[in-house]
Amino acid sequence: MSEAAVRREFLAGSGLRGEALRRLQERKLRSLVRAAARGCPAYEALLRSHGVHPAEIRTLDDLPRLPVVEKSHIVENAPWGWVSAPQSTIARFIESSGSTGKPKLIAVSEQEKKRIFELSARSFYLSGVRGDGVIYPALPHGPWASAFFVQNGCERIGPTVPAEMSLPMAWHAERLKAYRPKYLITSPSFAAKLVEESGVDFPALGLKRAVVGAEGCGKRQRSRLEEAFSTTVLQGYGCTEIGVAAAECEEKSGLHYFADEYIIEVVDPKTREPVAPGEKGEMLVTCLFKDSMPMIRYAMRDMISLLGECSCGLGYPLMSHILGRSDDMMTLGAANVYPHQVMDAVTSVPELSERFQFIVSKRGLRDHAVLRAELRPGARPEGVAARVLAALKAQSSELVYVTDKARMIADPEVEFVPPGSLAPSGGGLKLRRFVDERGM
Repeated sequence: MSEAAVRREFLAGSGLRGEALRRLQERKLRSLVRAAARGCPAYEALLRSHGVHPAEIRTLDDLPRLPVVEKSHIVENAPWGWVSAPQSTIARFIESSGSTGKPKLIAVSEQEKKRIFELSARSFYLSGVRGDGVIYPALPHGPWASAFFVQNGCERIGPTVPAEMSLPMAWHAERLKAYRPKYLITSPSFAAKLVEESGVDFPALGLKRAVVGAEGCGKRQRSRLEEAFSTTVLQGYGCTEIGVAAAECEEKSGLHYFADEYIIEVVDPKTREPVAPGEKGEMLVTCLFKDSMPMIRYAMRDMISLLGECSCGLGYPLMSHILGRSDDMMTLGAANVYPHQVMDAVTSVPELSERFQFIVSKRGLRDHAVLRAELRPGARPEGVAARVLAALKAQSSELVYVTDKARMIADPEVEFVPPGSLAPSGGGLKLRRFVDERGM
């Protein structure tokens, strides 16, 4: 097969724009809503409670009439109460890593499994992964989605090594040296761990591309990884509930989301009303191919903005990288603090690793924050706290106001822990970076 034919296969739908894309989305939406209401009594009851009949949903203009699907709908009806497909068609259940609370149990039908793998392959192909070398997906295997999505997607592109990330670092070092992969796919935290602990000479390895996901990757963190790996590092976006929905191209202008299979809305997280074009808001996702469970206007809790077209020429629309979350954005005093602000502050200080926790509690009646960060091996702590705090304040004028101007709260404390002390829990990819102990 020619490279042009391969490109057309992996990047199907990239030429859809305007009215043609709208007609496709509307046709899929009508079918999806009817099937979900017919197969899932809990969703049909939710529609009725909002005064909506499935037959009334005909165009994209009708989409805002549909109720927002929340995490609670899935959790409270688990495992079968939110399933809309016959039990015999369900291939497996996967679950979230629980980084933001109780894990969600997500059904995957045999039909949609194939599409998930195709979209996973699409995302990595868009980011430059090819079949001309070994692909090394370092991910957690088990009931979680990441390895299920990524491993199977990568196998559609080329030879892969199923590199379970919890295996000893010596195992990874040996396999990396033996297979000499051209493509690395993992999380930013594990990428950093490979750099710091594997002893592999990555520039000599000759990586062509690294793709990271499952957690945020700030600009400085990306820059450090690109220097360490001596290659371009791009980001992807997906989650347990919807599959792999977006990917970054070499332009690094944002994430291309696959509009032939996903409708993305950006709304005010409190009112759920649409925000102005280009404004930041909460992402609602309608997964047009998911027949196993209603993921219709699903509240992702990720904060994004929708962008214009990319100069790369692909028709897939652009959305921003994740700007925070509507549920883990923290109000500290009267300041809103986002994870990416803390991440950029931490990664601006060379003595610190990319792993941190931002813990908010109460001291008396006032909010109090602790930034817990890992010192790199051999780093000395003198002066580091002041620099990371200054970098954090440079990210947030609101924090400067409540600490320095209004003096409503004290500066966040900076607490150092030894290398390797902060790690993901529950076998997942994600370190719970924001912890709210205020009990609000």
